[in-house]
Amino acid sequence: MEAGLDTSMALPHMGDLPPQDSGFEPIQNPKVSLNEKKRIMIIEDETMLRDLLVEVLKTYPSCELVGSFGDGIEGRDQVGKLKPDILFLDVKVPSLNGLEILRYVKTKFPRVKVLLFSSYFSPEGIRQALKVGADVVLEKTSGLDELHKAIRKILAGGPHMGPGVV
Repeated sequence: MEAGLDTSMALPHMGDLPPQDSGFEPIQNPKVSLNEKKRIMIIEDETMLRDLLVEVLKTYPSCELVGSFGDGIEGRDQVGKLKPDILFLDVKVPSLNGLEILRYVKTKFPRVKVLLFSSYFSPEGIRQALKVGADVVLEKTSGLDELHKAIRKILAGGPHMGPGVV
């Protein structure tokens, strides 16, 4: 072992990245361990989008889906029980507004990273989401390439703003 080289931490596993021909470049983050799976939870009322997110997340070996909910109150109540590292959260879900869920999560479980998405974000909505503590803000219309970028960013612990929200 070279002097000063910490081998206990490793770069993200290449299996966590989309295929090479997709135009994505790996994010280099020495703080991400190969053995550490990120616990993922989804709160999204649209079944098709929720199922799509589940399928996309299956392509990331470092992700473990711990729960998927279509109702805001049910999803919020499961955060403390399921202890996700990352929450994919729609702004508009039945029974409880996504921003209220975001506020609750960031107050009770501040270590949870939140990827907040919506069909449309007004400039005021973006400011409010960031003020409440969203780590990633993404419009649903951004497409799969942008979703993969956002997933990679949040897995690496960094913030991300989709093109429709900047």
